[in-house]
Amino acid sequence: MYFTSDENRLYAVDAQSGKEIWRFEMGKPYLARLPIPPSWDYQQSSPAVADGTVYVGSAGSNFFAVDAETGKEKWRVSVLMYVRSSPAVVDGVVYFGDWLGLFYALDAQTGKEKWSFNTMGAVVPSPAIADGVVYIGSKYPCLYALDAQTGEEKWCFAYPGGAAWVESSAAVADGVVYVGSSDWLRVNAVDAATGELKWFFVTQGDPWSTPAVSEGVVYIGATSGLFYALDAATGKENWKVRTGKALVTAHPIVFDGGVVSSPVVVDGVVYFGALDGNLYAVSTAS
Repeated sequence: MYFTSDENRLYAVDAQSGKEIWRFEMGKPYLARLPIPPSWDYQQSSPAVADGTVYVGSAGSNFFAVDAETGKEKWRVSVLMYVRSSPAVVDGVVYFGDWLGLFYALDAQTGKEKWSFNTMGAVVPSPAIADGVVYIGSKYPCLYALDAQTGEEKWCFAYPGGAAWVESSAAVADGVVYVGSSDWLRVNAVDAATGELKWFFVTQGDPWSTPAVSEGVVYIGATSGLFYALDAATGKENWKVRTGKALVTAHPIVFDGGVVSSPVVVDGVVYFGALDGNLYAVSTAS
């Protein structure tokens, strides 16, 4: 099991015993970690593992490739600022964005840049790659579709300026891109080929959660204390589950609970963590 921490370390831990195998120092964080509340800034780039290598963004200004077995650095690439976006590795290319808005495609073996794209806003989501297209949002705010080989922009689905931005990572299924928002209070279903809106669903609270799509249903949480199951074709609500009160909140944003984590669907059960400190397992037939 590989994970990062706020002190800018990457850990490898035995999944059976919990024993530490190695730790990798990623350098001094760009910003010191502040107590919560009121700080919302934290290291949230989850590592991606592919072909014996761990790829991870740091709380400094570097992106790393680390040997999964030994914890030794293979290569590093300097970026403009820290990386909050979790990388994706597809067909020998690693994709991620940084806090100053550049989105990168690097050769997974060497770290050499294949292309970069300026999203014009901090990149928080993780990229979704499907059928040769990368889908990524930013604080610009816009959900972009980029050619995975060249970085050429295919389309941009714009959010309202001045308020909303793309916090949620996109999920792609059956030619449709599903993605949440921040301050727009809605989940959007966008045609993957054209960027045209197919439907939207208005949520209570911000749907920062990354959606999961399974058997024609979109599962996504929001900061209102609710977790939703939506019909993937129409956006109609199938059901919703209310979570408990948030354990931690901070002025001026006061949460009444909810879900910002990414749900996982396995064997008719959807699993998600909530701001009330609980892990939920809910039947998809609820």
